[in-house]
Amino acid sequence: MFGSTILDIAIGMAFVYLLLSLVCSAANEIIEAIVKARAKHLETGIQNLLGKGLSEEIYGHRLVSGLFPNKKRKPSYIPSKTFTQALLNTVFPDGLSVEEGTANPLAKLRETVAGLSSNSAAAPIQGALLAMIDDAQGDINKFRANVDNWYDAAMDRVSGWYKRRVQFIIMILAVFVVMAFNADSISVLKALANNKALRESVVAAADAYAKANANPSPSPSPTPPPTSGQTNGTPAATPTIPPAATPSPSPSPSGTPCWEEACKDDPNSAACKVKKSECIPCWEEACKDDPNSPKCKLKRSQCELESLGLPLGWTTGDDKWPGLRFWEKSFWNDWYAQLWRHWLGWLLTALAISLGAPYWIDLQNKFNVIRSTVKPKEKSQEEKSKD
Repeated sequence: MFGSTILDIAIGMAFVYLLLSLVCSAANEIIEAIVKARAKHLETGIQNLLGKGLSEEIYGHRLVSGLFPNKKRKPSYIPSKTFTQALLNTVFPDGLSVEEGTANPLAKLRETVAGLSSNSAAAPIQGALLAMIDDAQGDINKFRANVDNWYDAAMDRVSGWYKRRVQFIIMILAVFVVMAFNADSISVLKALANNKALRESVVAAADAYAKANANPSPSPSPTPPPTSGQTNGTPAATPTIPPAATPSPSPSPSGTPCWEEACKDDPNSAACKVKKSECIPCWEEACKDDPNSPKCKLKRSQCELESLGLPLGWTTGDDKWPGLRFWEKSFWNDWYAQLWRHWLGWLLTALAISLGAPYWIDLQNKFNVIRSTVKPKEKSQEEKSKD
């Protein structure tokens, strides 16, 4: 039984860290949408590859410009095939000249590249093109593949820049999220260890969450590195809040909304409003336009955290919110008192959630597998002792 308690506490802690990590990820997505960092990283990577002049021509090519109807916003993703076609059309406006039946079918193509003037926009990549033509050994398809691979290798470097940047932002956001939620790992750990009913409730919510996201639909995540020219990262599984934890408003057995009985006499009565607030999940307003928006993900994770009943958030007791009026003397005194009280728990939480949601998803799944094997053994042992 002792082992099961420890395991349940571990599952509960991992679930809290997962939800807080999702809050950070959603906040980062909102920031990315504002600053358009993915598009800027892609543009920088292409400029480093081609030079400023040729990169501007590539962005102006119809194959690429068609990817961003809004001309004020550049794309955050250009497929390698599209890039290769746009580049070859720009460097060779008359088409790729191939002389079939000759010793070197790409000889004329090589001659064209070798004859590029220093004033040509393609001059910065002249050496690279010659190397790729020579490596193709007369095979035009291999030459195209070489250009694809060249672009993909450049985007791998861009992915490294982006991953490091996102990791830094997540770490900064983790500090603010921990303080905003007053997420003290030590307080949460004590609550889970000392309250069996609370512990079982959190484990049940984590189990429902895992089942609801057994096969999550892919959606962009800022944490994994982008590949193959995709600067916003390889699509990764971003879980959704399980129906068991945050139920959607559902009709009663008669097919009517659950609040209709309380609202039939007066839709504006206090009883009606209270019933509606109980029936409608707290995230519905944020998710009504786009359930996959960062704003919706942020709100859903917040609602899930609040529903767990753990010592998270600010109360009117010792954990009273110090406020944001930094120009007042009480601000500094109150925040100093909270830092002295929670610094270690906050630090542990910030370090944990900076690992990212994918880490905690994987760990939670491992804990659930272990728990599913431990529970039957405990039950069989208890039955054996009764005999």
